[in-house]
Amino acid sequence: MYPPHERYTIPKFCTKFTQEFEAGRITEAIVLVNNSTGATWAQPLLRLSSAICFPRGRIIFRHPRTRSRIRFRGRCFCTFGPSGRGDRFAERFAEFGMVWRGSWV
Repeated sequence: MYPPHERYTIPKFCTKFTQEFEAGRITEAIVLVNNSTGATWAQPLLRLSSAICFPRGRIIFRHPRTRSRIRFRGRCFCTFGPSGRGDRFAERFAEFGMVWRGSWV
């Protein structure tokens, strides 16, 4: 899932995602969001993640109708699902940046 990153939209998407994941209606996913770890919407998302990748540098998004590259602030990939998937995610995403794999206190 890559939610819109508008100030008032991302909290709604992430809140809905965490509710659906906790209810078992989403069983597996990778979510790409701003690495705004202190944001109210980010705390539940990060808490439920089985692994998180903080990519080196910026992710470059290309717009199909322009030549310019659009660079946004830092992002993180969060994975959700069975614990074994977190191990596989960590293995695959380690080439892109630092991966956290563990549990929160």
